[in-house]
Amino acid sequence: MRRYFLYIIISMVTIVLCGCSVTVGNSDDSYVNDLCAEIVRCFDEEDVDGLERLFCENSRNSNDLVTQIQEAFDKYEGQSTSQYRLYDTSWAGGYDNGICVDKHYSPQIKELVTSDGKEYLISFYTYEIFESDSGKIGIGALGLYDDEGNLLASIAR
Repeated sequence: MRRYFLYIIISMVTIVLCGCSVTVGNSDDSYVNDLCAEIVRCFDEEDVDGLERLFCENSRNSNDLVTQIQEAFDKYEGQSTSQYRLYDTSWAGGYDNGICVDKHYSPQIKELVTSDGKEYLISFYTYEIFESDSGKIGIGALGLYDDEGNLLASIAR
């Protein structure tokens, strides 16, 4: 009888937890990895248009992105020479009736060493899915930091 009661309690807890609308999961696709590689490429090649295209519509419409991107490129010295490390690539989001309606990331590109001997960290947030506002799909904001954690440049923040 005690096992049966325990089984019912565990089942109820499982059902309640699985019914929650917020989910956190591992990166189950290459979205964030590809995005990080493209960001690094844009910094290495000073590709303003390429980086601007990665930002969401809302950020492109409400900020002077071209100027901010150019200012960030001015602070970034050299080209990447090392294999950078990615942190916080898991996603969070929500489901509605079993359909993912919100999937967002806040990754960090760490240990990004350049040919000029500088080390940088790039952090940003991005939505892959946001059903209630498609203008948020893409990078919302991005920060470039030195190896001591000092903010060098901010884009769309």
